[in-house]
Amino acid sequence: MTAPRIGIGGIHIECSTFTAHRTGDDDFTVRHGPFAFARGDATWVPLVHARAVPGGPVHPATYHRLKAELIGRIHAAAPLDGVVLDIHGAMHVPGYDDVETDLAAAVRRAAGPSCLISAATDLHGSVTASLVR
Repeated sequence: MTAPRIGIGGIHIECSTFTAHRTGDDDFTVRHGPFAFARGDATWVPLVHARAVPGGPVHPATYHRLKAELIGRIHAAAPLDGVVLDIHGAMHVPGYDDVETDLAAAVRRAAGPSCLISAATDLHGSVTASLVR
C-alpha cells in the first residue's frame, strides 16, 4: 500500500475590522517548499503557507495572489489524497462575506472531488456551514 500524498498549506490571519490598518504582502511570512515535516505514514507535500500576526483586513490583491499561488501548487502537486488547509477562521477581505469558504471552495475545485480536505482553525474561529460543505 502506498502512503497517501497529503498537501499542506493555507493563509492564516486573525483580522479585526475595527482597525484602519490593512494587511498586505509585507505583513505575511510566506513559506514554500519543505516547511512541512514527515509525520506518520504519509507523504507530506508542502504547498504554500502564509501567516500574518493579527491585524486589519487583508488587501484583496494580497488575498488573490496568495490564493492563486496555493491553487497553482495544488494543481502542480496533483494528484493528492488529502489537503490540510491551515486557516485561522477569522480572516476578512473586503468584498467577501466568508473568505475562508471562498478559499476552501477553490481548494476543493483544484484538488478534485475525491480528495479529503481538512481545515485546522483557531478555537474561536468562525466555522460556517458553508465552510463545512
